[in-house]
Amino acid sequence: MFNHTSKLTEEEKVIKICLHFKDKELDSQWERPLLRAFYWSAYYGKQQMIDMMINEHLWSPFMTSFEKKDCLMGAVIGDQVEIVASLLSSDFVGYSRD
Repeated sequence: MFNHTSKLTEEEKVIKICLHFKDKELDSQWERPLLRAFYWSAYYGKQQMIDMMINEHLWSPFMTSFEKKDCLMGAVIGDQVEIVASLLSSDFVGYSRD
């Protein structure tokens, strides 16, 4: 588990590649419901689910996912210190779907 009181070394930093897209580009059949799950996973501290959304779907935790809030905000509102620390300790690079 991530210890939020320690500093990360350069080897421990992670760079994650995320897609950036607009709401109208979503596949409403499955992506919209998963975006809500992305937010609520952060709110309830479900790290494994968040990792799946970021690593498999290449979603950024900073994209709007529920009621104009993002995954990071869900973790903050849900008081999930470990989730917030792990999201903020990673470097994210955004790409469009084009």
